[in-house]
Amino acid sequence: MSGITENIRGVIPSDFDKDHEPLNLKKCYSCNPRGTLKEHIISQTDHFVFNHDLFKRPLIIITSRIHYHTIHDIPDTVKLQLFEDIKMFVNFWNLNTNYQLMLNNGDSQTHHHFHIKMKINEQVANRMRRDHFTRINLQKNYNDN
Repeated sequence: MSGITENIRGVIPSDFDKDHEPLNLKKCYSCNPRGTLKEHIISQTDHFVFNHDLFKRPLIIITSRIHYHTIHDIPDTVKLQLFEDIKMFVNFWNLNTNYQLMLNNGDSQTHHHFHIKMKINEQVANRMRRDHFTRINLQKNYNDN
């Protein structure tokens, strides 16, 4: 089972289907998070990344670490792991059942990388975001000294 981790790991899961490998990985900002997007990452598992919404909406954005255009492109074992990872995330953050999942799939999305938006309570999202960026700033200050 995948575990939640806070560090960026550049691993490709062993059960990754090579037929789904994209041609433009370097251009996909979900596949190659940098700068601001990278700082918004809360945690990640072997297959998925959980990050704060860049527009400060009460959303957690869940993207696959491997580029998939639609949910139908994702191998069944990875789809199952998606919901296991979501369960682990909501349990870790004590979100219980107070969330809503929305799938962004295929051409209905502006960025063609399958992702899920997890809508959570606004106060909880603000607290998570505040704590997350406080920790990042403390780490930066510590590393500067």
